[in-house]
Amino acid sequence: MEPLHDIDVHKLRQEAETIDKAIHALEAELLRLKARRKAIDGQLSTIVYPVHTLPAEVLCRIFLAAVLSVRPEEVNTLLLSITAVCQQWRGAAIADPHLWTQSCYYLPIPPPGDRLFGYFLQRAKGLPIVFSVDGRGAIYALFEFVFASCRHWSEAIFSCPNRFHFRLHFDSPGRQEMALDLPNLSKLTPSENSVSANGTD
Repeated sequence: MEPLHDIDVHKLRQEAETIDKAIHALEAELLRLKARRKAIDGQLSTIVYPVHTLPAEVLCRIFLAAVLSVRPEEVNTLLLSITAVCQQWRGAAIADPHLWTQSCYYLPIPPPGDRLFGYFLQRAKGLPIVFSVDGRGAIYALFEFVFASCRHWSEAIFSCPNRFHFRLHFDSPGRQEMALDLPNLSKLTPSENSVSANGTD
C-alpha cells in the first residue's frame, strides 16, 4: 500500500470530520423524535374509548346480536374472534353463557372430535343450545359425547351441501346403542338437500 500524501491525509480528515458532524446531528434528531414519541404516547394513553366504558352486559348484548347475524358455520370463528380482542371482551364473553348457546360441530374431525364444541358447551353452563353440524363429505362419525349433549339441544341444524350418512362413534368399547334425551328440542333442520339415516359404529 502506497503511503498517503499530505493532501490525501487532509482530505480524509475533513471527510471524517464531516461524517462525525452528520452522526451527531442524526443522534440529536433521534433523541428529539424519541422524546416527541413519548409525549404522543402519553397523550394517547389519556384517551378513553367509548367502547371501553360499556358495561359487560351491554357488550354481551352486542356480541349476541353479532352471533345471531351470521350463518351457523361462522359462529365458532366469530366467538373466537370476540374473545381474542382484549381481556375485557374475553372476560365478558366467557362469563355470559347465552353467547355460547350457538355452536357448530365441524366434520370431518379425527378422534377425539371437534374440541371447540366441548369447550363451548361447558361455557353454555347447561342452557339450551342451538346445535349445528357442518359436514363436507359422505360418511362421518359423530362421537358419543356429541349426542350426550342432546338434552341441551333446543334446535338442531344438519348442514351439508350433499346427502350424507353419519355413524355414532361410541367411546365405550362394546356399546352399540344409546337413548337420545331431547327434552328441549323444538326444531330440527336438515341441510338444503338431506341428511340420511343414522347407524352405529
